Amino acid sequence: MFVLLLAILLGSKASLALSPSVAELSDNLDSVVQIRNYAPDHTGNDAPAFCVGTLLSPKTLITAAHCVKDLYFHPEMTMQIDLGHYRYVNRPNGERVRVGYATSKSIQTTVNIRFLPELTRKLASRGKRTKLTPNDDVAVVYLNQALPVSDDFIFASVLPTTLHAAFIKTPLNYIVKVTTINFIEESSTDVKRSASLNNLKATGQHLVSRSVSRVAPGDSGAPLFVMRNNQAYLAAVVKGRGETIFSNWDVYTLVHKLVCSEERLPGCY
Repeated sequence: MFVLLLAILLGSKASLALSPSVAELSDNLDSVVQIRNYAPDHTGNDAPAFCVGTLLSPKTLITAAHCVKDLYFHPEMTMQIDLGHYRYVNRPNGERVRVGYATSKSIQTTVNIRFLPELTRKLASRGKRTKLTPNDDVAVVYLNQALPVSDDFIFASVLPTTLHAAFIKTPLNYIVKVTTINFIEESSTDVKRSASLNNLKATGQHLVSRSVSRVAPGDSGAPLFVMRNNQAYLAAVVKGRGETIFSNWDVYTLVHKLVCSEERLPGCY
């Protein structure tokens, strides 16, 4: 459910991103970044696609597989990562006012992408026509250039194995929130936003949410965090919406199965 810039230029229906939500001001979640790469639009030509990713290290990022499926087949395999922060100004009366979220650094680098083994096999046989299921829509992206972040930059931690098992059994026993960056769909300048989920259940390797807060186009790949002792643990990523004629819901793909099979990833134990 990524957004192609061309669709915006041609005029798409305006909507809010993750909503209802609040501005995410914590430096502890600077690991949530916007990513850009090229993917075919409805005409078959390359156009910029926007998604969200979560940094586990200066060279490791987690996002939704559908955000990078076409990039996987692109000869250049180049991705842009936008690091950002909230900007403030001081008024003449001394009041400090937030004026919105902005990109502070943009890094373009070639990448290597890893999917779950079953998805890799499907991609090998079906190529770009492969349909991604809620159980396999997660990817690890290895950057060939380390990001120039400060020594005190806080990278995300993966939900530990023991806590993961307890969480998927009874997710509503935990504080769960989604954090996204959506310059396209968000109507305010506070485009980095978080929302808590209050109706969530696990099924297979994914989560289904019928919470008050809902995702929108442009939120794909955004992290779902389990909050514990004031620390955010990455548990899943936004796949998008599921629908029937009777109802609709949000889908989040669990990251544990892929992340814990990748030896180079920190934080999984």
